[in-house]
This record gives sequence, structure tokens and C-alpha cells, in this order.
Amino acid sequence: MGRRLQKITLTDQERQAAIDAAKDALLPTRAPTRRPRIPYTEDIADQILELMVEGHDMVRACHELDIARSTVYRWMDENPDFKARCARAREALADYDAFRIAEISTNATAESAQADRVKLAALQWLAAKRAPKVYGDKLEIDAQVEVNRGPSEHLLEFLKLGERMSRPSSSD
Repeated sequence: MGRRLQKITLTDQERQAAIDAAKDALLPTRAPTRRPRIPYTEDIADQILELMVEGHDMVRACHELDIARSTVYRWMDENPDFKARCARAREALADYDAFRIAEISTNATAESAQADRVKLAALQWLAAKRAPKVYGDKLEIDAQVEVNRGPSEHLLEFLKLGERMSRPSSSD
């Protein structure tokens, strides 16, 4: 008939050794994720910025060039010119997002409409965050301001009164 399984009794040490052996067999060993420290060069900076202008965000550009984002952010902290160039590249990326919005909306079909709506909403949000002055929502501020005479105006009146009182009168 059927085979009967035999119960095996293991000590705690044997059980832990079996668990460790199974983990080693199942889980791949990973190389250290730490990358070597890369010094700033104009060539690498130009490559990052070019990728951004072509439509890659900072994360994807760093991944393409195998550079840690922390390295790029350190370069921005150390080099204000590079930081300014990155800001301009982000604006260019927003322009690229706007181009993609126009492209998706032009090529939309009845079948792709729902998926295109999701893409368009995401791209509009990204463009607004990357270049809020150009693609962000325009804020209208409707405020009513009430001007009251503040203490400074009262002080000026008091000083004028004091001047008048300290002047010799012309009737003497």
C-alpha cells in the first residue's frame, strides 16, 4: 500500500543547521551593493543631463550610467553650477512630459482611452511637479484686506502734536 513516513527527531542545533543549509541553497548570494566613490567630472555630468533632457528622470539616468543617486546628490551639494543645470534639465524633462501628453492624446483610441487617461494624469502630475510655474495649477487668490490704523500711525500723530507744542508760539 502506501509508504509510511518515519518521524525524525532533531536537536535544536541540527534543526538550525538544516534551516541555514536550506537558506543557503535557496537564496542567491549577493555581491556587496556598495559602489566605489566616483569623482565629479563634466563628462559624467553632461551624460546625466543629456539623459534627463531625452526623457529619463534622475533615477533612470543614474541607473543607466551605474552611478548611485547619492553620488549625484552629493555633487549637487558640492557644485552649485551642476545643481542649477540639473534644475534646468528637470524643466526640460517636464517639457518632454508635455510632449508625451500631446502624443498620447493625439494617438488615443476608444480601446486605449482608459489606459491613456491614467498615463495622461500621471504625466500631467509629473510635469506640474517638475516645472510648477509652467505646468502647475494657476492659483487665484481672492483676499479681502482690511486696513486699520495701527499703532505706528498713532505714534506719528503723537510726535506731530509734540512738535507743535514744543515750537514757540508766534503770539508771544
